[in-house]
Amino acid sequence: MAKSTTTVTIDEALLQQARNMNINISAAAEHGLRAEVKSLEEEKLKKLYRKAAKELDEHAEKHGLFSEGMRLF
Repeated sequence: MAKSTTTVTIDEALLQQARNMNINISAAAEHGLRAEVKSLEEEKLKKLYRKAAKELDEHAEKHGLFSEGMRLF
C-alpha cells in the first residue's frame, strides 16, 4: 500500500505526551483515520438499508407479499 506525506494540526500538549510515550504519530493517525472512515461507511450503509427496508415495507403494504398465495398455513 502506497503512503503519502501530509500535514496535520495537533494540540501541542497532546503531541508532546505522545512523543514522551514513544507513540508512532503516523501509525496512530492512520489507525484513527481508518476507524473514522469505517464508522462513517457503516453509518452510510445503515441509512441505505433503512431506506431499502422502508421502501420494501411500503411496497408490501401497497401490493401485499410476493408469497401471499403460496402459504400453506
